[in-house]
Amino acid sequence: METPLVSVVITSFNRLKELKESVLRTKRDTTYSNIEIVIVDGGSTDGSAEFIESIDEENIFPVILGVDKGSAYSHSKGMEFAKGKYLVTIDDDCYLKPKSIETMVKIFEKYENLAIIGFGLVNPNIVDNSHDYWDDISVVEDSNNYTNEYQTMNYASACGYRKSVLDKIGCMSYDWSWSTRSEDVELNIRAISNGYNSVMIPEIVAYHKVSPSHRPNDLLTINGIHGMIWILLKYYPFFLRWAIMFKVFRYCIYFSILNNNLIYLKAIIRSFENSNKMLTNKPKLKWSVARKIHTPTIWLFSIGSDSKWAGE
Repeated sequence: METPLVSVVITSFNRLKELKESVLRTKRDTTYSNIEIVIVDGGSTDGSAEFIESIDEENIFPVILGVDKGSAYSHSKGMEFAKGKYLVTIDDDCYLKPKSIETMVKIFEKYENLAIIGFGLVNPNIVDNSHDYWDDISVVEDSNNYTNEYQTMNYASACGYRKSVLDKIGCMSYDWSWSTRSEDVELNIRAISNGYNSVMIPEIVAYHKVSPSHRPNDLLTINGIHGMIWILLKYYPFFLRWAIMFKVFRYCIYFSILNNNLIYLKAIIRSFENSNKMLTNKPKLKWSVARKIHTPTIWLFSIGSDSKWAGE
C-alpha cells in the first residue's frame, strides 16, 4: 500500500497535561508510519507554548500564534501549514486509536470524491475502552459506498480531510472569528456545496476527553446562532433557507423565555450584520442535497449559560 504523508494537526490552548499525552500517543502508538505532527498553540498561558517549542524532532512542527483567536483560526493556520496529502485534526485533549489513520487513508485512497471523514468520539473519562485500544478497525461500508454521503456534523476535534480539497475550497473561514460551534459544520457544508462527499465513520475512533475549558458560554451561544444563520444565508436554497430560519427564530424566543436570557434574540438580530457577503456565496447547495443534510438547530441551544464547560 502507498503511504502518502498524513499531517496530524493538534490545536492547543491551556491544556498542557492533556497535550503531552496527545503528542506522546500520536508519536508512539500510531501504526501509520508516514506522519508529521503540526501543533498550533493559540495563546496558552500554562506552559503549553513553551513545551511545544522545546520539542526537537524533525517531524514535529510548532505553530505558535501567541493570541487566542478561536478554534476556526487555529485550525485554519494548522491546515494551511500542513504538507500531507491528507490531514487529521485533533484537539489537545484528544488522541486516536492507533490504527485510525491507516484506516482513514485506505478509505480516502479508494474514494476520490470523498473530502472529509469524521471520526467516532469516545470519552475515555466516561467509557473505558482501553481493552480494545490496539484492536483492528473493521469498517462496514454502506450500500452507496460513500459516494452519496453528505454528513455535516463532523467535528474538527477529530476529523480527516483531503488536503487538495482544502487547497481548492479553503480551510475554516476566518469570518468565523472566534468560536461559533459551527465552523467545522460550515466547512463540511462548503465541501458538499462544491460537489464533494463527506461521511462520518464511527469505527475510526478518537478518544476525546472533552476537558473543562471554562469558555464563556453566553458568547458561545451567540456565536453559535450567528454561525447557523450565516450557514443558512450562505449555502441554502431560498425557500428552504427561510423555512429553517423560522424554526431557529422560534427556538430563540422559546429559550429566551425558558432561561430568562435575551442573548438568543440579540444573537439572531446581530447575525444579520454580515448578511451581504453571506448572500453572495457561490455555489449554493443543490435542493436535493440540502434536503438530505443535517442542519444544526436545537443543538445550538443545548448548553445552558450556567454550564461549567462547553465541550470545546
